[in-house]
Amino acid sequence: NAEYMGTAFLFDSSRLMASPLCPGCNSAIGAESYVVALEASWHPTCFVCTTCKSAFPDGSFVVSEGKPFCSAKCAQGGVAVLCGACGAEISSGAVINALNKQFHEACFKCAHCNAAIGDKFVKSHDGRPCCKAECAAAMVASVAPTPVAHVAAPAPSSHPNPEMQPTSVLAAVGDSTAPRPESEDGGLSALRAKLLADATKASSASH
Repeated sequence: NAEYMGTAFLFDSSRLMASPLCPGCNSAIGAESYVVALEASWHPTCFVCTTCKSAFPDGSFVVSEGKPFCSAKCAQGGVAVLCGACGAEISSGAVINALNKQFHEACFKCAHCNAAIGDKFVKSHDGRPCCKAECAAAMVASVAPTPVAHVAAPAPSSHPNPEMQPTSVLAAVGDSTAPRPESEDGGLSALRAKLLADATKASSASH
């Protein structure tokens, strides 16, 4: 959709073959001058901005939903309209509604070739307007590919977690061939001697 520009023309009532009704006040146009705009005839005092009721001194106006407005701001209910391309307020001229934004008619151009866009456009991969599919495709082709960094994988381990490698039981508990502390050997010798003496006594008693 686009709020487009219209032009009003002032005529003398002598040109009228009949007395049409003014769409502004719904009364007949008599022996007076009248304005022709929006495919209707108006009293000059009735053909004013729908929002602020100001006249159109130069005969130009903005059309939105079939109604005349003095500016794009008034066409948007009095709220300032900012152009989606240049960021400036759209204070006069037509407003292009596209891509959920508003644009100056002169700012709504192809993002690739900068040509003016007519009634239809093609959206590029990054959401900008293009005048044709070829321009939209060229926008994709112009995007430089991002290089991928290749990192060498670590050497495989024989165990899923190198820190969890199994530990030798002999090394952990104690190897019988490993040297023992002197105090430990002495204690074991005394225990063996006592057990041998007890066994000898028990054998003598049984005989």
